[in-house]
Amino acid sequence: MMIKWKKQCEFCNKNLRMKTKIEAITNKRSEEKNRRLNGELGKLSETKQSHSDKMENKNQFSFY
Repeated sequence: MMIKWKKQCEFCNKNLRMKTKIEAITNKRSEEKNRRLNGELGKLSETKQSHSDKMENKNQFSFY
């Protein structure tokens, strides 16, 4: 994350630095959470797909 420095008093610069660190931490946490959610959703879609495949196979056999 890039920090744009402006000519301000020390107090303002300290606030800017703290804000950017906090933003970086929250961005990292949200990325990890998204990865976890995507992984769980991927597993769910795989199970749904395999279940629908099984149902299709049952339907094929029921026609005979």
